[in-house]
Order: sequence, then structure tokens, then C-alpha cells
Amino acid sequence: MSKNKLTKKEISAIANLIKIFVPDEELDDYADQLETVLDYTDVFEELNTEDVDITSQSIGLINVFKDDIVENSLLQEDAISNAHKVQDGYVVVQRVVRK
Repeated sequence: MSKNKLTKKEISAIANLIKIFVPDEELDDYADQLETVLDYTDVFEELNTEDVDITSQSIGLINVFKDDIVENSLLQEDAISNAHKVQDGYVVVQRVVRK
């Protein structure tokens, strides 16, 4: 018997949240599957984590940042030289967003 009993209404609400359609006749199957997963995660509550340090990641990564170095870059004329259409020094592109 599952410790985490879910109702059809709860499964339907979860399906709605994650934007999937679950037919009414499959709600019990999904409930059983999700209850099994939740029961499995209850094992973690039994672990003794009293002496375990809180961590946000486990493999010792450090941020690698480079210094910003100002260098010469393209002149505006060179940057827009291959553009199909230019207006007032800017590249003109086809409208993507419509009202």
C-alpha cells in the first residue's frame, strides 16, 4: 500500500500544470506510478544528513572568468558591409513580431 495516496483530482491538476493530457480512464494508472515514485523518494527521509554540509553542486566547479580587455573591433561600415539592407547605419531586417 502506498504511503503517498493521490486522488484523480490531484493527478489531473498535476497533468494540467505540466501541460499534458491524461484521459480520465488513465488517471488511476498515473496515480499508481507517481505514488511509487513518491514512495521511493521517502527513502531519503531516512538518511542521516546531520553532518553533511549544504552544497549547491557536488564536483568542485569554480567560475572561470576572463578579464575584459578592450581591443580593436570592426568599424561600423565593415560590420554592416554585407547586410542586405541598411538604414541610418543600422541593419534592417524583416519584422518578426506581428500585432
